[in-house]
Amino acid sequence: METRRIAAAAVSVATLLFFFAPSAAFAGSQTIDFGANLPAGPVPAGYSGFDWGTGANQAVNSGPDAAIYYLTSPAASIVEFGHAGLFDLSGVDYQVLVSGETGLGSFDNYTTVVSGYRGTTLVKSVTENYPGFGGDHFSGLNIDGVDKVAFSTTDTFGFLDTLGHMVVSGTGAAATFVDQLTVSSVTYAPEIDPVSALSALTLLLGSLAVLRGRRVG
Repeated sequence: METRRIAAAAVSVATLLFFFAPSAAFAGSQTIDFGANLPAGPVPAGYSGFDWGTGANQAVNSGPDAAIYYLTSPAASIVEFGHAGLFDLSGVDYQVLVSGETGLGSFDNYTTVVSGYRGTTLVKSVTENYPGFGGDHFSGLNIDGVDKVAFSTTDTFGFLDTLGHMVVSGTGAAATFVDQLTVSSVTYAPEIDPVSALSALTLLLGSLAVLRGRRVG
């Protein structure tokens, strides 16, 4: 009987250690397309398994006709997107407004800050700079283990002087137009706070020691 109790306690300790050990299962990478792949209007919640914001933060897709939104190519205006579980963001392909294209003596240089959050905690921010002459693809962002990503874009605009130098006229907030995202889903083992984990482990180890003492006695 005591041998069985000792074995049961040992199994419980092993189970607990396995539960607390960090582990992750990675799903395959997926590419999420917007623009011509969706009808015009708000991106539906749950598209490709993600939430796409609500109200003023709702992602809006151009549909197949980019001219509706004066875009260089079909795309969606995205403020933020998230998922019930954790995921990685590894790539973004941007588009710009036709009115913000660089050329004919003027320029528009865009800067987008991509911020990944786990709950309310900022995990990582990446800043990307690209001129306004069409799509710009960025890969290797490595914003990992987040449940929400937010975009904030600024347009620095101006003109070229007689020597061809850029003269900045001003800056302003701009929409972030995206035609493609590359993500992969990540599922982590359930977490418990360290204090509770230590207490539970100490209790189980103590029980095991008592049972061993009884068996020896």
